[in-house]
Amino acid sequence: IHSTVFAYGLPEEEHLQFENARVVAQSALTGKYGFSEAELGDYSIFSSFDVTDEELPLWKLIYCPDSFENMEEVLLYKFELNAYSGEITAEQIINWDDLWMDSDYERVLY
Repeated sequence: IHSTVFAYGLPEEEHLQFENARVVAQSALTGKYGFSEAELGDYSIFSSFDVTDEELPLWKLIYCPDSFENMEEVLLYKFELNAYSGEITAEQIINWDDLWMDSDYERVLY
């Protein structure tokens, strides 16, 4: 199971804290993907702090719509951030309908 591939923990003082990671990801959503502040309020954030690589811990944030009602296409937005610099190291748009067709869906979500 891929959920055991990664090790998770809590950020330490020298790491970017959640609130700052959230600001970086939301800036990408508004700047790159055209989200308004109101639209951001319609998404829940699922976060984890990945310490699999001790030298490069990552914040992983997934933005998921609170409701799928009236949405023709349901998209989730995943960001991975370097926990030291705050730089986005990976981002992915995940189509909800396609997600479950992929046998590797757990790797995408974790």
